[in-house]
Amino acid sequence: MRRGRPKKPSPAGEPLTPAEILRFIEDYREIHLARGKARSKLISLKLSEPLLRAFKDKSQLSGVAYQSQIKALMRQWLGRAQSI
Repeated sequence: MRRGRPKKPSPAGEPLTPAEILRFIEDYREIHLARGKARSKLISLKLSEPLLRAFKDKSQLSGVAYQSQIKALMRQWLGRAQSI
């Protein structure tokens, strides 16, 4: 979301202005969020067998894959949107 003419960056060693910081953040988001869907990270999580079995059973009865339900609960707990 660039507006107007590009401004020369601050010389090395000088603090950035608020406008330069904002531009950096916008450029960073544009570059990194333009890649689309966030990559998934494989993790290992130790749970009791009865807890996992109950969770899988309830997920199956609800028609939702249990791993998708885990992710939905994590997003809900964080108060974040579906895109994360």
